[in-house]
Amino acid sequence: MGCAQNMSQTQQNIISDIRRIRHGELHPKLQKVIKEKLSIQETEPVTVTVNWWDQSQGIVEWTLKNNTDKLISVVLLRGWQDFSYIFGDAFWPIYLQYELTTWVSDKPTPLIAHSDVTENIPPIALIKVSENQYAVGFLFTLDAGESYSMLEGGFSMLPTVYKAIPVEYLETGDYCIGYNPAMVIAYDSETGLPAMGYFPNPADFKVAVFKPSQQITQPNVIYFPVTVSKSKCVEACSILLENALKSMIENPTSATAWTQLGQAIQCYAQVFASNTEEAGKRMLDDMTRFFDKLATEGKTEDKDAISRIRELFDKLLKKEKET
Repeated sequence: MGCAQNMSQTQQNIISDIRRIRHGELHPKLQKVIKEKLSIQETEPVTVTVNWWDQSQGIVEWTLKNNTDKLISVVLLRGWQDFSYIFGDAFWPIYLQYELTTWVSDKPTPLIAHSDVTENIPPIALIKVSENQYAVGFLFTLDAGESYSMLEGGFSMLPTVYKAIPVEYLETGDYCIGYNPAMVIAYDSETGLPAMGYFPNPADFKVAVFKPSQQITQPNVIYFPVTVSKSKCVEACSILLENALKSMIENPTSATAWTQLGQAIQCYAQVFASNTEEAGKRMLDDMTRFFDKLATEGKTEDKDAISRIRELFDKLLKKEKET
C-alpha cells in the first residue's frame, strides 16, 4: 500500500493544501475566509492607513480611501488606546492664525491631492457632536474611489486607534467662534515655538456645520471646549450682558451675576479689540436698551431693582470718566 493509502483523508487534504499554497494556490475554503475578511474591510466607507513618513522626525503619513461609489466627507478620529480625538481639534486656532488652513464655508467639494504630500492640508469644519457641544476638525471630502494623504508630526510610535467617521452637512451660517487660550499654551509647550491663535477671540466666521454619523466623545470637548454662538460676536456679547443684568435684578449682590457681567465686558473688549472706545459705546447702548425695555415691560417689583442697578452703573461710569 502506498503512503497515500496510509493517510487519513484529513491528512491528505492538509498535504494538498500545503502543495497548493507552495504553488501559489489557495484552498477554496481559505479563499472564502480571506475574501470575507477583505469584504469586512471594504465595507468601511472610508479606510485609513498610517505609516512612517520620517520616523527620525516623528512624522507619519495618513491615507484615507473612499471605498464607495459616491462623494463622502469624513473626520479622522485618532490617538492611542482609549485616548482619541478628531484630527485637527487640538491646535486649529494656530492653523487659522498662520493661514495653514481655512474654514469650510459651503457644501463640501472633493479635495485635490498634490503630488507633494507636504502640500496636502484639508480645510477645517465645525462638527456638532451633541445638541450643545461642538468640535473642530480637518474635513476630508473624497470623490468615489479616491484617496488622500497628509502628514502629521509629533509621534514616537505609530497610532493604534484611528477611524474615519462619516459626517453629514447640515448648514452654512454666520457663527461667533472662540477658543481656550490654553490650547495655544499647550502647543508652545510641545513644540517650543512662540505660536499665537487668531485674534480677536472670539471672532466672526462664515462656516459649514456637520454632524457625525455616530456619537463622538473626546477630551477636547471637555477640557478645551470651543465656544460657538450662531450669531455675530457682538450679538453674543449682548446676550451675555442681558443674562448678567437679569441676574442682578434678581439678586444685586450675587457673585454669579457679577461674574457674568465680567464675562460680558470681556466679550465686548475682545470683539472690539482694536477700538476700546467703540466697545464701551456698544456695551452702554445695549445696556440702556435692555434697561429701557425692562422698565416698560418688566414686573412692578422689578422696576425698583432696575432703577437701583441703573443708578449704580451711572455712578460707576461717571467715576470712570473722572479718572
